[in-house]
Amino acid sequence: MAAKALFAVDFEVFGLVQVIYQCYEKIERKHTVQQAKKLGLRGWCMNTRKGTVIGQLEGAQTQISEIF
Repeated sequence: MAAKALFAVDFEVFGLVQVIYQCYEKIERKHTVQQAKKLGLRGWCMNTRKGTVIGQLEGAQTQISEIF
């Protein structure tokens, strides 16, 4: 059995991140975590002091493409 290639994507979200984060934090985070688990992705994200969100996703390229 051939091993699948593992990809990692670093990202940063700009714009109205804090407003969106405050309004939809629980719903969006829960949905995103469920979707990532369903796709077999792993990763993390965090708020920055400059008002953006940074993070990283790891997994197969096709699954990462479905999140973005």
